[in-house]
Amino acid sequence: MKRFIKLKEWGVSVNALMRPPDSYLENTDGSLRSEDFLLRTDENGFIRTGHHVPADAERIVILGDSVPENLYVHEGKRAWPLLERLFFTNNKLVGILNGGMSGATMLHTINCFINKVVPLNPKAVVVMNGISDIEAGLMKDGYWSEDHYVTPITRQTDVACPRTQQLRLEQREKFLQIFHHMAAVHGVPVVFTTVAHRADPDEPFIRQMYGDISEFQRKVEYRRLMNAQTREYCRKNSLNLVDLENDLRSEGNIFYDEYHLNEAGSAVVALQLYKRLSSCLIF
Repeated sequence: MKRFIKLKEWGVSVNALMRPPDSYLENTDGSLRSEDFLLRTDENGFIRTGHHVPADAERIVILGDSVPENLYVHEGKRAWPLLERLFFTNNKLVGILNGGMSGATMLHTINCFINKVVPLNPKAVVVMNGISDIEAGLMKDGYWSEDHYVTPITRQTDVACPRTQQLRLEQREKFLQIFHHMAAVHGVPVVFTTVAHRADPDEPFIRQMYGDISEFQRKVEYRRLMNAQTREYCRKNSLNLVDLENDLRSEGNIFYDEYHLNEAGSAVVALQLYKRLSSCLIF
């Protein structure tokens, strides 16, 4: 049986309508509706924004998991066309290449960067990994687990993988370091972000979702630990950071579940990123 290293993307030249399944909607707050969402990708597998961007425009690449993927928001209202529009409005010709993909860990993102981002010579790359890294950190075999989402190698069947309650982030720090230096070697500025998420156990939506609120609090603690690691790594290495967790701490209505952005959240995140990117990059 042949095996392949997994490239986390939807594929090239995709044009499809994606509808959230009922089982998915059951875990949302009502701001996500049962309707079709257009998914189109370009010749390199990046999710299109819907804008025509000239070939000579600067490019900023967004990498990460289902949070930057922003799948269940309509094409023109995702964070990335909104970010493009902010650049356009301020006379900066910048195209955004959305490389977010559900389940992508830092290991997948490293693979994606070296295999399809480097040749594009982008103005910068924004790394928004975190949620799937927590999943990897809770698995016995970590990033090399055989779990369908986490595994870095394509497999014929999904495998039930042993999990632990102890979150291990040591390997993630090594991957942050690898990505940082890999981008530097190739002359690509990197901007890391923390992940914004719901954290208030008294929100009616959270109370409705959890019979045992301590389970939610445990997940919140995992996300805080993961974000603290990103924050500290950037501080120690004087790297650009967009601290979405702290900046959006009181914004509970920007998610349709615990951390995926709804339309309102997409607009908020686009603005936060624009402020930081326009100040730290030279156009």
